[in-house]
Amino acid sequence: MKRIEWIDVTRGIGMLLIVIGHSLMNYTNSDFSKAVFAVNVPIFFVLSGYLFKVKPWKKFAHGGMDNLLLPYIGTALIIVMLSIIAVHFPHLKGLQSPGNGQQMLLAAGYGIGSPTTLNLGTFHLVIPAIGAIWFLLAMLIGNFLFNVIVKLTGLVRYSMTLTLVLSIITALLGFTTAKVLILPWSINAALISPIFYWFGYALRHYDLVEAGTSYYFIVGIVLWVISTCSGFFFMNVAFATNPLLAVLGGMGGSYALIVISKWAVAHVTRLTLLTNLGKYSLIAMCFHDVDLDNFSLPNRVFSLLSTSGFSLVGVVAVVALHLVVIALMIILIPKIPVLRNIYLHRQFGFKITTKLK
Repeated sequence: MKRIEWIDVTRGIGMLLIVIGHSLMNYTNSDFSKAVFAVNVPIFFVLSGYLFKVKPWKKFAHGGMDNLLLPYIGTALIIVMLSIIAVHFPHLKGLQSPGNGQQMLLAAGYGIGSPTTLNLGTFHLVIPAIGAIWFLLAMLIGNFLFNVIVKLTGLVRYSMTLTLVLSIITALLGFTTAKVLILPWSINAALISPIFYWFGYALRHYDLVEAGTSYYFIVGIVLWVISTCSGFFFMNVAFATNPLLAVLGGMGGSYALIVISKWAVAHVTRLTLLTNLGKYSLIAMCFHDVDLDNFSLPNRVFSLLSTSGFSLVGVVAVVALHLVVIALMIILIPKIPVLRNIYLHRQFGFKITTKLK
């Protein structure tokens, strides 16, 4: 299938916002940070909704395992192995570990983006975070949920409205359950995702991308700003200061980014950086997570610059260092056997699923 350039550019912007969100250091609690987190994850679910097509369960299962579960397992294993090396060889400069081998195996198995503590009576278990690849598990489950919803509602009249209602119900479950327990495999976030899938699905259904007006763009920006002013939205743990405004802001901001991307494709001659970042966003996200978890250079650079009074310059340097790692992996992965099968399976044909008879 031919790639749609504005979708790659939008994904590239989303990936850039994810890197920025993870690099803000002293500015993590700023209004700018709120604006970044309001849209940097929802945009990926919105784009998936825009491209969504109902699939037979067999094809859906194979696609989910190849596209999402396989890269998750591969990246988690890399993080675990590097963490074990860092613990056993502490004098290796630049290498770090969020925990020991056992802790990181627990993190990989539980699959959440931020650490949490399970309180089971008198028993307390700290669950470390695996990092940014929580998104792959949430999308795997979110795809399943939205596929179920669309299959169910496709059989009745007013299917788009009923799809919206069911997506709202799952989002409410996501926000509510997170107040009690952060579920494994980022299920809380996955429960929220259908509302963003629905928005992307509706954009295509009602042709609001191609036939949209500047009025829609302005509304999107306004919703994004209102959401930012209302507080934080951390989708990985299904937390929002104001869930309704967070969802509306995620939708509005995503639409604004889509419009900006379409304008850029039509008027800017060279968008290679953003296009490649979007085209290889899976590689970018996975190895950005490895970079965050296992390499200490960005933090050291920021510490050096911030203690010299150049905190903002330090943030820019950290973003640049993370992007350099991503760029290198985008260049290298297609040339490395096994890794290219894991992260570029469409091109290289490596499958973890077996043909069912």
